[in-house]
Amino acid sequence: VPHLCYIHTPARYLWSQGHEYAKESRARALGLAAFGPALRRWDRATASNVTRFIANSHHTAALTASCYGIRRDKVHVVHPPIRTDVFTPPPPGTPREDFWLLVSALEPYKRIDLAIEAAALARARLVIAGSGSHEPHLRRHAAAFPAARIEFVGRVSEARLQELFRTARLFVHPQIEDFGMTAVEAQASGLPLVAFARGGALDTVRDGHTGAFFRTQSPESLAEAARRCPKNADQACRANALRFTQDRFDQAMSRHVNGVLAHD
Repeated sequence: VPHLCYIHTPARYLWSQGHEYAKESRARALGLAAFGPALRRWDRATASNVTRFIANSHHTAALTASCYGIRRDKVHVVHPPIRTDVFTPPPPGTPREDFWLLVSALEPYKRIDLAIEAAALARARLVIAGSGSHEPHLRRHAAAFPAARIEFVGRVSEARLQELFRTARLFVHPQIEDFGMTAVEAQASGLPLVAFARGGALDTVRDGHTGAFFRTQSPESLAEAARRCPKNADQACRANALRFTQDRFDQAMSRHVNGVLAHD
C-alpha cells in the first residue's frame, strides 16, 4: 500500500529542539539523554516505509531530508490551507490602532520573552493572546519592565481574534516555526508582521512588502524591524495570503495522491 506522508515537522523533542524540552525539567532531560538516541534510530527506520514525503514548508522539507537521510529533491512541499474566507481585512479606510499583536501558545520555544523585551525597548503596547505552560514565567518577565505596556488576554474567541487582526498595527512572529499559520492568518487580515528570518516565515512573508525580517534573535533587532515594518499594507498582505487558500491546497494534494497511485 503506498504511504503518502504529509509532515509538519520531524519530532521536535528528538531532532531540532531537544534542548528546549530538556530544560523544562530534570526528569525530561534525563529521559531524552537516555532514550533519545534509540528513538531517533527507530524514527529514521520507520521513515523508510514512506512512499512520498510532503512537507508543509521548505524549512520542514530540509529538516525531513536531514533527519531521515533522504535526498532533498525527494521531499515535496505543499503549504497548509489558510481560512482566507474567515480571516479578512477590515473595511477600506478603517484606521489601525497603535499596538503590536502576538498570538501563540505560551511555550518556551515561541520566544515570547523576546517580543516582551523588544516591546519594552520600543515603548510599544504589546497584546499577547494565547495560553500555555510558560505563562507564569512570561508574566513575571513582563513585570520586570515596569514601563512596558504588556497585556495578556488569554485564549480568545475566533470573533475576538478577527478583531485583533483587523485593528493591530503589526503582528510579532519571533520564533522559528515549521510553517506558521498565524503569520498567514494575520496577512489574510491585512496585517503586516515582523518575523525572524528562519523557518516557514521565509515561505510566507515578503520582506519589505508584507512585513520586515529580523535576522538576530535580540530585542534590538526585533525593535528595529518593527520600525521598518510596512504601513498601509492591507492589499499587499491580502494578495500574498491568497497563495495559501484551501483550493490551492486541495489541488496540490490531489496531484500528489494521483501521482503516488499512478506509480503503485
